[in-house]
Amino acid sequence: MTAALVRAREQRPEVQALQLTVAAAKKGITAAKAGFGPRVRADGAFGWRDDSFVPADKDWSAGLAVQIPVFTGFASKHKRRKAASEAALKEAELAQLQARIDQEVWTAHARLLEARQAVVQTDVLEDEATETLRFVRARYEAGASSITDLLDAEAALTQAESGHVQAVLGVQLAGVRLKWAEGAF
Repeated sequence: MTAALVRAREQRPEVQALQLTVAAAKKGITAAKAGFGPRVRADGAFGWRDDSFVPADKDWSAGLAVQIPVFTGFASKHKRRKAASEAALKEAELAQLQARIDQEVWTAHARLLEARQAVVQTDVLEDEATETLRFVRARYEAGASSITDLLDAEAALTQAESGHVQAVLGVQLAGVRLKWAEGAF
């Protein structure tokens, strides 16, 4: 069961998407923290000028700018807090989603176990109906039972077989639901 829970947490696309959202929100915290530090910008240019009256000349320029935030009205601090709260919110959403998926896996697993138990029970019922039909048929052939008793026994066997087929189908459906809960589809 633990392996099924691990597979569900790794393979479900909504978990993967929310994990990426959490990672992006954490990067947002890093970006907001960068607002506290200085910013450095470098520029450079090179050009060729050819005027008909002035001889051809080459131009170049270079520049460096440093911007140091002294006081931004607490904007950087608020951006960092906002990014941190958004990351915490996304982490809470992820935890809630994982809990819901765990519940889906547990429910699907329980239904699979129930369906398997139903197969065992219907198998016993089918065996009993087969034995009853054999007994009633022997009595009918001996003249100790009516045709109605024989038809009732055959109908009971058919109903038991039908119930068994439905139980086997239930196992197949429960298995598919468990695979879906694990994220296999």
